[in-house]
Amino acid sequence: MNTTSVSYTLYDTGVAVEQAVTHLMASPFVLLDCEGRDLGTSGGALSLICIGTSKAETIYLFDVPTLSQGGASITPLFELLRSKEVKKVMWDGRMDFIAILDAFGVGIENVVDLQVAEVVSRGIVRGEEEKQRLRRLASNFFGFQAVKVDPKRFEGIHLAIGMQKCLDQNKLGGGIEKDPEVTAMHKANKTGVWMDRPLSHQLLRYAATDIYLLSILHESFTEKGWLFPAVIDTISSQSQCYISMFQGVDVVEDGVFRPGPLINLRHLHTKPEDLVHVCAGCRCRLAVDVFVTRTRRFGESRRVQRLSRCRVCNLMAGKKGLNPDVDWVDV
Repeated sequence: MNTTSVSYTLYDTGVAVEQAVTHLMASPFVLLDCEGRDLGTSGGALSLICIGTSKAETIYLFDVPTLSQGGASITPLFELLRSKEVKKVMWDGRMDFIAILDAFGVGIENVVDLQVAEVVSRGIVRGEEEKQRLRRLASNFFGFQAVKVDPKRFEGIHLAIGMQKCLDQNKLGGGIEKDPEVTAMHKANKTGVWMDRPLSHQLLRYAATDIYLLSILHESFTEKGWLFPAVIDTISSQSQCYISMFQGVDVVEDGVFRPGPLINLRHLHTKPEDLVHVCAGCRCRLAVDVFVTRTRRFGESRRVQRLSRCRVCNLMAGKKGLNPDVDWVDV
């Protein structure tokens, strides 16, 4: 197969939106992805909400600006996104979550993020050991010297991979691949074309291809046991924490502390009521256990303190050559 064989339906009028959503609601789960200009960042804009049935037999591309400007009701689409009954399968849904929330005030509920599932599977399914985790961080991101000098700095930190790399590592795709021109455009931060109308067939096909590839990954993960029933609820909970992490944060497109490839799995186990510590780097509300902490005696009492930036942000600061974090904050 090739990219031309991925079919889709573009919705740019409100007439059939409700019918499409009814069809999607009947699917065991749906595949979700978004496209737009600098999604989830300051000055970003949402162009397409792309949703497919469980095996991508049907792929709907909802043209958000055209539907909104035409006065069409897309409320049924919001009901699907926030439904706790219909599971949404995504790949790194952090920026998509922010984009939809910022545009419409609607949060995405009941998510399985396959990027999270891939990371979690390394230990609980594939038996990856600590040395393998550190080797991945060293060889693919930080360099061996940085990891060797102070491995404790990397405690609990995992390096996530992108969708294409996961497809390549698992020899998946069935001959279908992302359009290299559009991929290069994204890497060059030239995403403004997503707001042009009419959208080209090349861009629409690219968006639909992402949904198809999501279906391939989900099927493979299920067959490999990475989404087995005993852990699926936990992965869903972790995914929800992951995609909503930057909620309320003013994300800068080229900022040092923007959403990146590092995941602290401790954060994904956090209860909402523990998210009370604001990181001075990413500005996210986090639990204390994702910071470096210390206990100091002050007179007759002891105080627990944390560094002002979380572990992930301090690692990113070091990689970018910023000054070390020496500011301690009382917990």
